[in-house]
Amino acid sequence: MFRLTSNKPNGNFENPGDVTLGLFVQQESLAFITYNIDNNLSGNDNTRDTVEVDFGNDLEAWIFFYWGYERKSKSWSLYVRFQDHTERISGSSVHFSPNTFNLYIGDDGINDVFKGRIQGLTVEAG
Repeated sequence: MFRLTSNKPNGNFENPGDVTLGLFVQQESLAFITYNIDNNLSGNDNTRDTVEVDFGNDLEAWIFFYWGYERKSKSWSLYVRFQDHTERISGSSVHFSPNTFNLYIGDDGINDVFKGRIQGLTVEAG
């Protein structure tokens, strides 16, 4: 659905920052992805952190979500509201401080094109 990257636009998910924050629709779930360079510093080759939220029968109805990262506290917050239930998940991860971001909405040239409608998208940084 979207991918925010702090690397060159043609990143391929192999490097930290290729997916600074991302949301991808899978078969039966929404996959929220970020990276954590702390994983790499502790000897783990996988820098990606993924949270999957099952959507059940709600995919054809509206879904509201908030997916954010707070650099000072090195934490992320996820809020997903479906018509009949809400998911709240939080965690910690270490990001580097980039000079620029690239935002892909609907199609990032790597993943399947999102075949839905997006309304009220707000991006804030600071």
